Amino acid sequence: MAEEQHQQQHSDRPLGREKGWIENADDNVEPPCIPSIAHVVLELPPSCIEFSPAGPLQDYFVVGTYHLESSDDGKVHEGEEKCDEPAATKQIRSGSLILFRLQGGGSEFYTNGHEARSLRQTIPTHFAVLDLHFSTFEPHVFAIATSSGCVGFYSLESDYERNITMRSLSSMQVADTSLLVLSLAWSPLLARPSTLAVSLSSGQVKILDYKASNDTLITIQSQSLEAWTVAWSIMGCKDETYNLYSGGDDSTFCKHSEVGLNSILGKDAESDEVHQPTSCDVKTHGAGVTAILPVVTGIAGEEILLTGSYDEVLRILTPVGTGKRSNVLAEKRLGGGVWRLKLLSTDQSIGNGELELKVLASCMHAGARVVGIRRSKQQEWTVRTLACFGEHESMNYASDARMELSKDGLESTMCVSTSFYDRRLCIWKIKADSLGDS
Repeated sequence: MAEEQHQQQHSDRPLGREKGWIENADDNVEPPCIPSIAHVVLELPPSCIEFSPAGPLQDYFVVGTYHLESSDDGKVHEGEEKCDEPAATKQIRSGSLILFRLQGGGSEFYTNGHEARSLRQTIPTHFAVLDLHFSTFEPHVFAIATSSGCVGFYSLESDYERNITMRSLSSMQVADTSLLVLSLAWSPLLARPSTLAVSLSSGQVKILDYKASNDTLITIQSQSLEAWTVAWSIMGCKDETYNLYSGGDDSTFCKHSEVGLNSILGKDAESDEVHQPTSCDVKTHGAGVTAILPVVTGIAGEEILLTGSYDEVLRILTPVGTGKRSNVLAEKRLGGGVWRLKLLSTDQSIGNGELELKVLASCMHAGARVVGIRRSKQQEWTVRTLACFGEHESMNYASDARMELSKDGLESTMCVSTSFYDRRLCIWKIKADSLGDS
C-alpha cells in the first residue's frame, strides 16, 4: 500500500540506528510465536481493521480494503458506495467495508482459507479505505478515510430481522479527489463528541465536525510530505484542553498545542486559514513517522507517546518545546516498519510508581508483535518483544484485539491481524498467563 512509494522516494534515508540507536541486550532473541486459530483469504487486500467498542456489539469488527487497478473508465459499478466521484484516471483505487462477527473463540472461521461463517456483510466502494475508527462517544458510529479526499460515516444497526449491518450515514469531501485521506482520529473532548482530525497525502491535517454545516473547522500544514498519522492527546480531556500530534513521511513529529480551540468551539471560525504546528521534531525519527499512541501514565496525569516509524523502531517519548528534539525514554527495533499501535492493557497496580503496558504492533513485513513496556520504581523505561505472530506472508498493516472471558473466568485477548498482498486475515489468542511479565 504505502511501502512501495516510501521505498522509491526515500531509499537513501538513514534508519534509526544511524541516529544514536542503542541496541537492547535481547534484540537478537527471537520471541515466542503464537499460532493462528483460523484464517480466511479476503477478496481484496486489507488495509485497516477495528472492533466495535459498543457493549452489545463487541463481537463485531470492520475491515477496510484497498485495491489499485489500471483502468481507463471511471465507471461506478452497481451496488458500490461512493463519495464525490473522481475524474477518470489510469490509476483507479477501489475497496470495500467488510463486517465480521467473532464468536466462540474463532470457531466460526473456517481454517481452510475459504469464506467464513462469521462474515456478515460486504459493501463495495468506489474508493480505497485507508483507515477506520469508531467514535469515542457514539460507539456504534465509525468513520473511514478514503482515497478520494472524502471521509465517510457509517453506523452498525439492527435490521428488521435483528441482524447487525453497516449503514452509510453521510460523507464529507474534505480535500480534492486526487488526495488521499491517510488517517483519522476522533476527539476525546466531551464537549465536541462529533469532532475528528484527519491527515492527508498533501501533508495537511484538518479538524472537522461531521454534524456541523461547515465541513472543515481548521486546517494545519503539518508535514512537507504525506501526513501518515494523527492522534489527540488524552491527558486534558476533563478541562477541555488538548494537544494534537501528527507524523509524516518527512520524518517529522509535530505537536499542535490547543490548536484552533476557539474555532472548534464555533468562535471566530475561519476555515480557509492554514495554521502551522506549534513545534516540530525533525531529529528523533530516522524515517517516516507512521503511528502515534498517547498513553496516560498515572503520575499527575503525565502523558507519554509511543511512536512507530518506517525505521522499524518503537519509541517511548515526551515531546518538548519548539524546535527541540523529543525526550526519548526508551526505544526498541521491532524488525519491520511500525505501521499501527494498539494498547492492549495497562497495569498501574504494582505500586511505587511502576507501570506495565502491553501493546499490539502491526510491523509491516515483520508481522504482528506483542510488546511489553515497563517503568520501574526508579522511573526507568524498558521495552521487550513478548510474542510475535509470524504467519503473514506480506505487509501487516492492520491488527486489532478485544478481551474475552472464558467460562471458567480466565481472561484472554482475541487478536485479528491482516496481511496486504496475500489478503490474509488471521485469528489468534493471547492467554493471560502466556506472556509473563513485561
